[in-house]
Amino acid sequence: MSFDAQRFCNDHHIETSPAGAKHTRPGWVHVRCPYCTGHEGYHGGFNLESGYYNCHRCGGHWMPKVIARLLSSHIKHGHQIVSQYSSGPISAYSALKAASFDRPAVISLPPDTSFISMEHILYLKDKRGFTHWRRIIRLWDLQSTGGYGHYKHRLLAPIYFEGRVVSFQCRKIHHKQHPPYLACANKDEVIHHKDIVYGFDYAAPMNRCVVVEGITDVWRLGPGAIATFGKKYTPEQLALIANNFKEVFVLMDSDADKEADILMDQLTMLGTEVDTICLDEGDPGAMSDINAKQLMLDLGF
Repeated sequence: MSFDAQRFCNDHHIETSPAGAKHTRPGWVHVRCPYCTGHEGYHGGFNLESGYYNCHRCGGHWMPKVIARLLSSHIKHGHQIVSQYSSGPISAYSALKAASFDRPAVISLPPDTSFISMEHILYLKDKRGFTHWRRIIRLWDLQSTGGYGHYKHRLLAPIYFEGRVVSFQCRKIHHKQHPPYLACANKDEVIHHKDIVYGFDYAAPMNRCVVVEGITDVWRLGPGAIATFGKKYTPEQLALIANNFKEVFVLMDSDADKEADILMDQLTMLGTEVDTICLDEGDPGAMSDINAKQLMLDLGF
C-alpha cells in the first residue's frame, strides 16, 4: 500500500517537519506524533513507499488509529481517510521495521518436501493423540521434509498470511532431534514469521481469537487460535493482534503466566477486550481433542 501522506497533511492542515529539521529522513513525511504527548519535535513519520507509520520514540502504530488521533476523529473516519489517500492493496500487515535485505517474492520449501508420510501421520495420531488427524493435515496443509538437509525428517507446516505462503516452520517427531522447532531462515521468508501469527487467515474473519504459543496448540484448538511462535512475542505481532481482533483470549503454557499477564495488559492498553485462560499444567497442544473442542465451544468459537 502507498499512502499519500504529504497530500493528506496538506489537505488537513497538519504540520509537517521543515526540510533539514532534526531526525528527518528521505522517503518519509514527518509529523508530531499524536501518541507522544509532551514531547516536542517531529518524531512520527509516514513511510511514503510502504504506507506505514512509525515513531522513533514510541514505535509503530496502526494507520487508521494514527489518522483518527491526528484529526481528533473516530476510528471509522481513520479507515476512510486511509482508503481515500491510498493506492495499491491494503494489507493487514504493515512492516514496522525495514529489513536490511530484499525479501523473496515466493517461498522455496526445503528440498524433497512432499505429501505427509506415514511416519508423520503416526506421530500425529499416536504420539500426539490427534483423533481428527486427517482434518488437521488438510486444514493446515502439513507436509513432510526429505531425508537430507537442514530440515530433514521433520513435519513441515507452511505459514499462510492473506492467502499465500510467506514462511514455514518444521516440528521434530523424534526425541533425539534438536531443536524441537526449525523456522525458515529469515532471509528466505517473504514475511518474517515473528512479524505475523500462525493461523491468522482462519481467525481474522471472526474478529476474535485465542492466542497460544506454538503451532501444535493451534492444531489442537482449531480455527480461531493463533500462535506467536513461542512465549516471547514481538511488537509487530502485538500490533497485528490489536489491530485485527476486538476480543482476545490469552492461553499460554502453564509456565508462561508472567508473559500472559504482560500480553493481556499491553493489549488492553491498545483498546482490545482481553481475558486470560490458565492451565494447571502443560500446554494447549497436550489437551485431549474433546477438551479442546469443548473449550472453544465455551468461548464461542
